[in-house]
Amino acid sequence: MNESAMHTTNPNPALIGLVFLAALFAQGCAVVAEKTPDPLVGKILDMGSGKQMAWDELVARAKRAKVIYLGEKHDNPEHHKNQLRLLAALVEAGKQPTLGFEVFDLGQTSYLMRYSQPKEKKTSHAAGSAFNAENWLLKQIDWQEEGDNWQFYGPLLKSARMHRLPTFGADLSRALRARITAVGYEGLTNVEKRLSYPSGFDDAAYAQMMKQTFKASHCGWGSDAYLGRLYDNWVARNDAMAMAIDEMLGQYPDQPVVMILGAGHTRHDRGVVEQVARKRPQLEQLNIGLREVMPEAVDVSAYLEPGSYAGKPVPKAFDVLWLTQRANDKQDPCEKFLRHKKKAR
Repeated sequence: MNESAMHTTNPNPALIGLVFLAALFAQGCAVVAEKTPDPLVGKILDMGSGKQMAWDELVARAKRAKVIYLGEKHDNPEHHKNQLRLLAALVEAGKQPTLGFEVFDLGQTSYLMRYSQPKEKKTSHAAGSAFNAENWLLKQIDWQEEGDNWQFYGPLLKSARMHRLPTFGADLSRALRARITAVGYEGLTNVEKRLSYPSGFDDAAYAQMMKQTFKASHCGWGSDAYLGRLYDNWVARNDAMAMAIDEMLGQYPDQPVVMILGAGHTRHDRGVVEQVARKRPQLEQLNIGLREVMPEAVDVSAYLEPGSYAGKPVPKAFDVLWLTQRANDKQDPCEKFLRHKKKAR
């Protein structure tokens, strides 16, 4: 998800909500922190047993799964390096994964497929100038090569092109996400509803947990109505991503799907993981959470605490936890949020 790229002269609460959901559901708001020499950096934990896993064990589990989620913090470079490393291991093992991205919407899938499935060399209309696939893709998706997005996702896309991996965008369009945040799902026109993929998911405890999380990410701000619209947006996005994964599994049944998305969308095997499981109950899924270590070094047990919401126990946060260095973010997200909120008044 990349709503942070949305800037307007007169920000409104709907857009502000999208901006800060982006920061949150990579894995919570970024915090002001320097890198720490934490001994757990780089460790891979089986959250079921609580034991550390070797790299070969992780690859073996990924090879057995039909969907592998790599839940990231969007702006942490280490998360993207780890994603690329696991993707390379699967390809080396003879897999031809289908690669899905939350950061792209469903309508951008055709651009991604044209990029990752080259049929022949092309030349531009300008005499003597060679066709540059990366420049073409960046233009279509409205990204800048020097920008952070390409820095983070470009290597994954280049790998997909090199190995001719099917690729797809999985999220709703930016415009539809903004509309849901502004008016709620029921406020959409029938045409707009046709562009979504509602599953009928309804879980009051999950809704309560997510609304509490949204409010925390908004630095304690948010009316009940506004938080409800954010939740509508969240569920609609989970439904769309689950639909896309299910369709790609149907298209390429002999190969796994590797899904690159914010870790919040798969926490506790809820969200996207749960919706895919409802569609394919016997499917083996592997939920890997790429998580920054805590600001201060702690015992590994602190990462293995059982979760609960509304008094209801939930599974461990992920099947596997892959701990990484913290991103060096100097900006206080609450300061940025409150500045946007003040302008929106």
